[in-house]
Amino acid sequence: MAAHDYLGKRVINLGYRFAVEAWGHGYATEAAQAALIHAFENLCLPEVFGLVRPDHEASIRVLEKIGMCRFGVLDDVPGQAPSVVFRVQRTLSISRQ
Repeated sequence: MAAHDYLGKRVINLGYRFAVEAWGHGYATEAAQAALIHAFENLCLPEVFGLVRPDHEASIRVLEKIGMCRFGVLDDVPGQAPSVVFRVQRTLSISRQ
């Protein structure tokens, strides 16, 4: 996770990147869920964001699986479609899947 500017505000962004050989094995979902648990239970963050290119359907599914919801768009790459911004807010308990 890293800080990222969104709408003039510094936010925590969940990011991951895997080799093509690792795609489709559930590693991204497992790592993203663990990162959220750490962010909320250990770091006590109020929310976490995720940015994804609109054509990265697998990454969109990962963010949705871990409870993130579409929040907006960010025109972050000149000449490309805006990234889709996802967000999840801290709740009293995080389910461990």
